[in-house]
Amino acid sequence: MDVRESVSELKKLLSRVDPSELPKLLHWIQHSGELDELLLDNRKVMLQSIADDLRALLPLDAMLPGEAAAHYKMQQRPRPTVHVDAFLYDDDQVDALCEGGAMSRNYCLHCGSQRTAPLDFVSHSFSVSELHFLFQNVLPDLSGRTLVDNFIKSSSLLVTVPSLQETLGDLQEALPPGWVEELPVDYGVHVGGDTDPDALRQIHLYKVM
Repeated sequence: MDVRESVSELKKLLSRVDPSELPKLLHWIQHSGELDELLLDNRKVMLQSIADDLRALLPLDAMLPGEAAAHYKMQQRPRPTVHVDAFLYDDDQVDALCEGGAMSRNYCLHCGSQRTAPLDFVSHSFSVSELHFLFQNVLPDLSGRTLVDNFIKSSSLLVTVPSLQETLGDLQEALPPGWVEELPVDYGVHVGGDTDPDALRQIHLYKVM
């Protein structure tokens, strides 16, 4: 059944619902986790399984001693910042760690006082939902292709967060015009109720000319 046929069947179903019950049904569609469970596919389950395995092997901040440059950049930020890997820890898992005392969302402005401020969280990874969105709705079919990181050549596809204009805005020298073309991304697709729509809108896709 394609999208057109599915929409037609859904309209028929909704037309048979008691009008007084229709708002309840629409609320269930928008907010129920049951629908997400029905839409959960094996690829997302595999990503979550990989994250489960990695959490058992990595330190809480998921940063290794050899990542000196990343540690240095975090230390140079104007506000206290901790690294929370978005692939390994979703918001619910971060909340659980905070409740258990293993992590905190705040820091003390003056030791011994009750004055606190929220910590900045930074991640060097896409979350499971963002990766699912990326491979399902942004990138083309990668069958038979090799996916590499930090390697750009003509006709390559470049994924950035945030946009290149923001990423490269601080460069002193202007980049040659027309070296990339931004490709459209459909941010309206549903990839799960646990997904932050604003985070998806930070993902941009470019073709290197």
